[in-house]
Amino acid sequence: MVLSLTSSFVLVTCKEYFRAALTQNLKQLCARIGIQHTALVVEKVTNDNIMLRCRLIGKAAMDRALDRIDQILAESYTARANKSGKQFF
Repeated sequence: MVLSLTSSFVLVTCKEYFRAALTQNLKQLCARIGIQHTALVVEKVTNDNIMLRCRLIGKAAMDRALDRIDQILAESYTARANKSGKQFF
């Protein structure tokens, strides 16, 4: 459940921000290089790469969330293991 929430949260918060930033940077780059049909190039590159960027950020956020949950629960795992003599992880 944490992974799903984290992934959804990242997608909602970063997708449009990255789309705007990538579009702006690509327009500047195309103008500097002198590429014609800038709008077509920018749209194609942005659409091809926006989900990749969001997935990479989502993956990093999910990994971080799992690590944080493991840190929070580590003390409980240790207490249970010491109390019952069994390992729970």
